[in-house]
Amino acid sequence: TIWARETSGNYGWLLKHFLALSLEYHYRYNKDHASYEKLAWSLSSLPRNIVVGPMTPVALAMPDEYKCEDPIESYRNYCMAEKTYAKWEKGRDRPPWWTTTKTCN
Repeated sequence: TIWARETSGNYGWLLKHFLALSLEYHYRYNKDHASYEKLAWSLSSLPRNIVVGPMTPVALAMPDEYKCEDPIESYRNYCMAEKTYAKWEKGRDRPPWWTTTKTCN
């Protein structure tokens, strides 16, 4: 994405997020996801065309109705409204923040 390649800070954050999702997948299914097997090694090095710099504000890739000042709250709003198919199984409980109402306006 555009945001991920703006700075090394953004790229690094997204890489950590990818690795955390991969660990969660492994926890739930006791195997590595194909994306981890194919991409983890190659993504571990910063691409040459990405400027070294701090993380910039996270891009909010969602409809405006879910956005608020806090990007975490914005993505939580989006997930609660649009990802209703989410299941809480495989040894994980529903996150405490997952409610039926938006958390910011």
